[in-house]
Amino acid sequence: MIRIELDDQDVKRALAGLEHAVGDIRPALKNIGEAMLFGIDQRFADQEAPDGKAWEGNAPATIARKGFDDPLVGAERNLTLRTQNIYQLEGDALLVGNTMEYAAMQQFGGDQQDFPHLWGDIPAREFIGISDEDEEEIVEIITDHIAMGAGTR
Repeated sequence: MIRIELDDQDVKRALAGLEHAVGDIRPALKNIGEAMLFGIDQRFADQEAPDGKAWEGNAPATIARKGFDDPLVGAERNLTLRTQNIYQLEGDALLVGNTMEYAAMQQFGGDQQDFPHLWGDIPAREFIGISDEDEEEIVEIITDHIAMGAGTR
């Protein structure tokens, strides 16, 4: 599973406030997980990374083999990678990832020099991560849960 550690101080502060106000942060983490899956799916639709940068197109050889130029879509136009994004709660931690063995190669890319079994270099096409919109949604979820815990909503 791909592991991305959150290093965003605003979100960390909001999570600390949530834990203090409501004790059990798992309901908020579940909502954040759902929001993250929505954001990841949107990135597949938009073919862009969390930072808004467009994914690099397929190489001519890949286009010839597949018959189309949709990065991260399988040769039969299957959406396997797109549909295997998951989240799970482990204690007070939220893990977001993808179940496909090749997801890390798509996320981070790889050079044929380092991975001789590849037919060519694979550019990184980041799909898991936190966009600006995701961050706003996460902070809103946390704020709502704090307000519910404090009895103001």
